[in-house]
Amino acid sequence: MAQASGFAAALLLGGALTEYAPWPTRLSFWLLAALLALLFAAAWFLPRGPVRAGGWRPIAPFIPANARSSFAVAAVAMMTAYTHGVLVLSLGGQVAHDLVESPNALVNGAVLSVFPTALGVTGVLCRRLRIRVAMTDGAVASAAGMALLTVSVTLQALPVLLLAMATAGVGYSLLFASALRVIDAPAEQRGNVLSALYLLAYFSLGAVAVGLGMVATAWGLAVAVRLGAGIIGVLSLGSLGWGLSRRD
Repeated sequence: MAQASGFAAALLLGGALTEYAPWPTRLSFWLLAALLALLFAAAWFLPRGPVRAGGWRPIAPFIPANARSSFAVAAVAMMTAYTHGVLVLSLGGQVAHDLVESPNALVNGAVLSVFPTALGVTGVLCRRLRIRVAMTDGAVASAAGMALLTVSVTLQALPVLLLAMATAGVGYSLLFASALRVIDAPAEQRGNVLSALYLLAYFSLGAVAVGLGMVATAWGLAVAVRLGAGIIGVLSLGSLGWGLSRRD
């Protein structure tokens, strides 16, 4: 719910500030910087945990041998989920602008906010699903959402775009949750494994965002959306295959 609320606030509040507030290209970033400063101040006063002998030192994330199999499964699911963010937050604004045919940033943001709304609702209602069911259903919803997004761009159909955003939100939520739950590592190593998982997910998100941006610039938005949807579709097949092979 926290992640979904942040997504929705970015789209709705950011759209409103861009459209109706002064300094449309700066105010959103100033507000975010202020929130980060408040968060830093609040985190500074959190209770300290026990300090290890020899003091604190940074270490690189690593995957213990006994967790590599589950990490590979989680990585595919997490990369699939995070790549949705590229299409929604990076290319989605222009897709919404073209299909809604509105110059209003808040209206376009409201269309895209269907994605985090579905994400949050799914996270609450489906939190007790078994890992196998969550990952399988998430992979199917993810692939279906990308197919609908491709159709919406091809046909220039706004209702299909809204359905695509809702379906993709369901897929993101289930894949994200099942990726975190599938990690099979001892408690003392779990933080390290999760750090590696997030590092890989954000690296893939950044790489895909830059790549699709270059494709959109060179060959057009529709080609970039179809390529991104195809990448997510292929990754979804990997998560689907693992989910169907799991016995629990």
